[in-house]
Amino acid sequence: MIEIVSATRMNSEDFWSQSALGYSLSRLKHDHRLVPRIFFENRRGLSDVFNEILMDDVGDEITIFIHDDVWIDDFFLADRVLDAAKVYDVFGVVGNRRRVHLQPSWAFLNVEGLWDAQENLSGSIAHGQEAFGKIGYFGPASVACELLDGVFIGVRKAALRESGVYFDPAFQFHFYDVDFCMEASRHGLKLGTWPIALTHQSTGGYGQTWLDAYQVFCEKWSLVPLKDCQSDFGKLESVVKTMKQTPAHALINQELMDMIPGGTRRIVDVGCMHGQMADVYKRNHPAVQYVGIDIDPDYAAVAARYCDEAFSADVESLTAAQFEHLFPSDCWIFGDCLEHLKDPWSLLRKIRASIDPDGCVLVCMPNAQHWGVQLRLLSGQFRYEDSGLLDRTHLRWFTRTTMLEMFQETGWSVVQGLTRTLPVAPQQAQALAGIRAFAHASGVDPELAVNDAQPFQYMFKLIPA
Repeated sequence: MIEIVSATRMNSEDFWSQSALGYSLSRLKHDHRLVPRIFFENRRGLSDVFNEILMDDVGDEITIFIHDDVWIDDFFLADRVLDAAKVYDVFGVVGNRRRVHLQPSWAFLNVEGLWDAQENLSGSIAHGQEAFGKIGYFGPASVACELLDGVFIGVRKAALRESGVYFDPAFQFHFYDVDFCMEASRHGLKLGTWPIALTHQSTGGYGQTWLDAYQVFCEKWSLVPLKDCQSDFGKLESVVKTMKQTPAHALINQELMDMIPGGTRRIVDVGCMHGQMADVYKRNHPAVQYVGIDIDPDYAAVAARYCDEAFSADVESLTAAQFEHLFPSDCWIFGDCLEHLKDPWSLLRKIRASIDPDGCVLVCMPNAQHWGVQLRLLSGQFRYEDSGLLDRTHLRWFTRTTMLEMFQETGWSVVQGLTRTLPVAPQQAQALAGIRAFAHASGVDPELAVNDAQPFQYMFKLIPA
């Protein structure tokens, strides 16, 4: 038996008809190995709820603790879980191979939201309001870890009972997962990630309650005296209150970073986020000058630690003097950024006029021709979302053809191009067949239409034409 445990504020009717988890479990009701144990209209802390389950003296079954805003995208969930339990006592979908001093979450190294290097992370999880959302890939799964994300934690109840490991009631929501993993590791249990497909609707949020829980966490583990970390909390409070957790974007775009030419002298990274690419790149190329620009002042404040220079600005609103200050430079990076601008054509022309003759521009952009977007249009379900292809902050929409047109019109030549595709989704084959038929009936090349409908992102390296 595999228990699926979740605590929800919804009543039973709303949970089964409206929640992501309820709908997902309804689709899996044919698999009698899965036994939902849902705490409806819950007002208790998660640790209390989860411990109630762990204290049940019922066999040696496997238990999954999962949030109610999670889509289960894996139709073979039970098989995945049973396989994971053969290897690990505690397992999750994403995690960290290591744990560093004062680490406040599975992925963040500090309370300012600095992500750990990708080589230390493992697993993948999607984000979005609908199932099969935009995937955040952190590294190969089925890897031994010290920390796991609490969105999905699987346990072998027998192993926990034998070791006496439970969730600490001191952490009712925030830090319950980090603390639990540390307790499990301290008692010799084996932790690791496993490839299980999920989409999490929430991208996370932080505030005073999170900071309060972190202070309790510091006290429990005697990491630092509370009086020593107290001063840091006041200093960081404004940053933490506005932190955003968007794993698909907070990770380093390795393919884009690999396009940076050897011998690059000065990089301008527009939309630099926390400066995570600067941090990694400058470790191996300390001589390069790295300038980060982000419209979010909180992100720019963190990025300043890893860039030679970082500031918050709307790149389209820079004064002439501010723009001139960015030159000489020989590599500009736009990772998921151009689509957020009012007039990317104008900016690309300005860069073309001032960049070093041997310079380049590196671009990553979403594909508005993706089959999922076409299906949304066909069904009338084109709704803006918090992230992904339909991100509500996108101002411009491009297909492969119109991207190439924009580059040509603004004085650039493409010398390298890559695509990113998502794992095959259940509706994909039918959608692509429909696109093929529609293209044929419309006199459009069917093969080209199908090929252009599959990438969700394009990456390009541009040089002056």
